[in-house]
Amino acid sequence: MSELLVVRDLSKEFTTGERGKTLKAVKNVNLTVHEGRTLGIVGESGCGKSTLGRLMIRLYEPSSGSVHFDGKDLSGLSKKDLRTERRHFQMVFQDPFASLDPRMSVEQLVEEPLVINKMMSKEERARAVAHACDRVGLPEDALSRYPHEFSGGQRQRISIARAIIMSPKLIVADEPVSALDVSIQSQVLNLFEDLKDDLRLTYVFISHDLAVIRHIADDVAVMYLGEVVEYGTNEEIFRSPQHPYTKALMSAVPEITTNTSTQRIVLEGDIPSPINPPTGCSFHTRCSFAMDVCKRLDPQLKLFPPSTSHEVACHLVNEVTL
Repeated sequence: MSELLVVRDLSKEFTTGERGKTLKAVKNVNLTVHEGRTLGIVGESGCGKSTLGRLMIRLYEPSSGSVHFDGKDLSGLSKKDLRTERRHFQMVFQDPFASLDPRMSVEQLVEEPLVINKMMSKEERARAVAHACDRVGLPEDALSRYPHEFSGGQRQRISIARAIIMSPKLIVADEPVSALDVSIQSQVLNLFEDLKDDLRLTYVFISHDLAVIRHIADDVAVMYLGEVVEYGTNEEIFRSPQHPYTKALMSAVPEITTNTSTQRIVLEGDIPSPINPPTGCSFHTRCSFAMDVCKRLDPQLKLFPPSTSHEVACHLVNEVTL
């Protein structure tokens, strides 16, 4: 499998209103997205997963680290070169109503990326728009209508049509089904899977919903307070979670079973502030297994034998299996 997107030591800090203080949204993340696979990024709200998704396609400028897409360092590209490169990766946002201009018809919305990039003749664009809308399951009369005339699920289909119109290699989907009814969620997830197979797409799929990630992801990264604390294949993460945080998340979802205890694990305390994160392991303030070393040293992702892909950032796991 070829490496399509490679993230190395990626960090993002935002300035706050308090002098000298910064919000550490993403901290030293290392990830690889392989061509033709779906990387699921999961974690509680505020863990930095949406920020990471935007950093991956340079919607946010990183504070440090690098992002390589198809062998090219995105951080070193000029605005002109970045615009050219953006043809190959697109984003689908959580709220389609907010991401779609209400003054534009569906035809104009879906055609807009082609117009901006000066691609195709007017007739060719019209055919491409009609095909993209048909491919995502929009009704025949959709082209002349406006976003407010559609349901939430249909608006998300419009956003997906906009994303695929450029024939990208990668789509970053940020909570694309969280605002939809459960029955509609399954339809949109199935659409994502069909498009992946038909168009040979690669996905970064961001969600707080473990059931969604289990359904769609090939590889899974679990985030907590801006850091990846566990990474592995779908089977490794859901069959044998190792980090205490991952286990706690899974224990809260009744339909997800593992070969470990299914007893509910209640996390103590609140999520620490990313403005003033704890020293050592960021999870030690809520972890029942925390040791003294957890308060002093920040654990790094290490392979969990005998796997060659399952990585865990936990002092206890790296010494004794939980």
